[in-house]
Amino acid sequence: MTAFFAEHLKCGRQIKAQGLEEEEIKAGAEAINEQFKADLVFGFLFTAQTLINSIYQTAYTIFIAIFGSRMIRRGRMDSSGILTFQTYWSTQDRYLSEILTQYQNVKGTQGALEKVTDVLSYETEETGDANGPVCPEGNIVLENVSFGYPDGEEVLHDVNCTVPYGKSVAVIGANGSGKSTFFKLLLRLYEPDSGRIYIEGQTEQEDLHAWRSHFGYAAQNTALFSGTIKENILYSCGDLSDGELERLCAAVNLDEVLAEKENGLDEEAGEAGCRLSGGQQQRVAIARALAAKPGYLMLDEATSQLDFVNDRIIEENTRAQMEERSVIFIAHNIASARRADVIMLFDNGRLINMGTDSELMERCKLYREYVIISEGGSIDEEV
Repeated sequence: MTAFFAEHLKCGRQIKAQGLEEEEIKAGAEAINEQFKADLVFGFLFTAQTLINSIYQTAYTIFIAIFGSRMIRRGRMDSSGILTFQTYWSTQDRYLSEILTQYQNVKGTQGALEKVTDVLSYETEETGDANGPVCPEGNIVLENVSFGYPDGEEVLHDVNCTVPYGKSVAVIGANGSGKSTFFKLLLRLYEPDSGRIYIEGQTEQEDLHAWRSHFGYAAQNTALFSGTIKENILYSCGDLSDGELERLCAAVNLDEVLAEKENGLDEEAGEAGCRLSGGQQQRVAIARALAAKPGYLMLDEATSQLDFVNDRIIEENTRAQMEERSVIFIAHNIASARRADVIMLFDNGRLINMGTDSELMERCKLYREYVIISEGGSIDEEV
């Protein structure tokens, strides 16, 4: 029941929008009814246990009284023997009851222990020394990189490329083509099944903490925390001067949002940013990524909930903020991708082409089709 309501209550708006209140009420009633039945069985067993225990205590008290009195009359036991025997019986009964109680507790937590054991059995990620050396940034090289999920087919196949440093790089392709997986590999959230990923000029692979310190990351599904807007922005860097914060907020067009808030940067974002709109959440997330002053800014459709005016403004400001550093972004908006210095085109898990807009227009049929469709044309126009 808890799992049902934890999942469905947060989807309340979607349920209302689809007019499915009655169905959800019925499903919720069924979940409550199942829990009620389970609690009813538990209550019955608890009552039965209490009754049996009461009958048991009454029975052994009568037993001791009858047989103890008979043994005293026959001179086979001292008059204090009944009290002594009852004390021994009560003591062993108490210990037995404790054993049964502990057994019930163990059985009750057995399911949870199995889950905890599963979690503890996972391999621990070794991130390395937080104060260890960090190599200079440069071009990111992927050599024969392939990746597949456990018990699944390969998602990326034999990717070979050099992601240039100091450029804006657009990653495009159809849904399921491997764009987000490519991002996770760059961040080393996943490790490739084969091949290697490294920064050009490195003599040896950095540990995870040092590697990830090069990157700032903002995703489509924004992860904000309870606290103020300022606390969310500073999450990645610890502290910034007031001037730096103001410039950062202006870069992502957050200053106009803050002007409408009574407390400005000290306004509460709410749980998971619930007091901010989707577009406002994304601006905070981009500001947080920029605040870390990364060498590579990774934007995974991070402006998908912004209107086209703010999208363009933030795109230009972000590139200005990342001058001489890299901006790598996933784009479904071909117009945004065409303004990038370099475009990477994925299809069916393969990097099929990479280059500037003019280069891809000249040599890549699939890219030309994307451009034609984005401009309102038909792929039949492609010759």
